[in-house]
Amino acid sequence: ARVKRRAETVRTGVTRSLERLQVDRVAVLALHDPSDEDVRSDEVLRALDEVKRQGLAARIGIAGTYDSFVAAAAHAHIDVAQFAAADGAGRIAPLAARGVFTVVHRVFAGGSSLRECVATNPSGVVLVSSFKPEHLQANVATASSAP
Repeated sequence: ARVKRRAETVRTGVTRSLERLQVDRVAVLALHDPSDEDVRSDEVLRALDEVKRQGLAARIGIAGTYDSFVAAAAHAHIDVAQFAAADGAGRIAPLAARGVFTVVHRVFAGGSSLRECVATNPSGVVLVSSFKPEHLQANVATASSAP
């Protein structure tokens, strides 16, 4: 029953979001923090595929762990992966070779640096938040230097 509700949430959620945003489509619709059951559910994955097929989202994705993306991508055409840097930044190249757009976040949580994350994800996005002064200084220095 929970998976059926999750699939219905995908369908109704995208419709409500498009209405609130006053747009016809979004660039990416991502399933956030999916359970193992969600990423293996034909019903949930079909709901995501249907959103893309209807043109309501240009891409569909999984925003969770690297492993949750891999599990979902084995059953559907998921083409956006978002995960923590410590969870899979070193495994981006094979995803990029398959045309998957990657988003890495929580850069400092696993001891990564912004420079390392940008280097391993040159065609994707690296999301950074800086709460510690030393992180802010490191980010500014990295952004100020040539790649």
